[in-house]
Amino acid sequence: MKQEVIGVLASKFKIQQVKALLKHFNDARTFYSRRDWEHAISKTGKFVEVVLKCIHYFTTGNYITTVNVGKEIDRLQGLPKQSFDSTFRLLIPRVCRVIYAIASNRGARHDKSDFDPNPMDASLSVTNMSWILAELVRYFHPGQLSATAAKDIVDSLVERKMPLIETVDGLTYIHKKGIKPREILLLRLTMIYPKRLTRQQLVDTVEAHGFSKQNARTTLNLLKKNLYVHENQNNELRLLQPGLIEAEDIMKE
Repeated sequence: MKQEVIGVLASKFKIQQVKALLKHFNDARTFYSRRDWEHAISKTGKFVEVVLKCIHYFTTGNYITTVNVGKEIDRLQGLPKQSFDSTFRLLIPRVCRVIYAIASNRGARHDKSDFDPNPMDASLSVTNMSWILAELVRYFHPGQLSATAAKDIVDSLVERKMPLIETVDGLTYIHKKGIKPREILLLRLTMIYPKRLTRQQLVDTVEAHGFSKQNARTTLNLLKKNLYVHENQNNELRLLQPGLIEAEDIMKE
């Protein structure tokens, strides 16, 4: 899909802009999957900056390396109706303004007496970022991709994923066909990363899926031995980077 998106967008934007756009897009989605809300939000802000540079090039023919986000959005919204489609004059600029406002105020909304707004801010920002990329593919695909291929890409970008994990009465269930104890343990720890769970909590989770205590303990010891998890003196475990990476791959399946 990445190469198809590059092919569509590089027909209208500079290739270095397209590569930067996809880098920030992928980085934001990766941080979001790791529940690293602040970095995900920050990357969506970078994505917006590149989007506006791309649209500036498309609407003026001038390649710019820096952009004043507010002024560029105002410029686009001030373009005559007959000059460019509303996608570039109104829709994308308005979505960009929302994303960038959140990214620019990252951390400023924290109130110790209230809950952390970063998870919901990250969800809004990543969802809207995905919509922007999908809209660019939708608009520019004629002559580059068939309508069917373009629709497949757009559907993939804006698809709302069904929950993979849920917790009921203190027990966590992983809804994945043919799931194995290793996957259960890695995904359960991903839910609370970078926090920890006790050995007993993890064993209980594996048992809830029909596996034995011994199976759970053996798998957990193997993950520890291979440095996928770290265990402290209180028998509490958290993911290490190799475990986090494998968990992300499992969630993509």
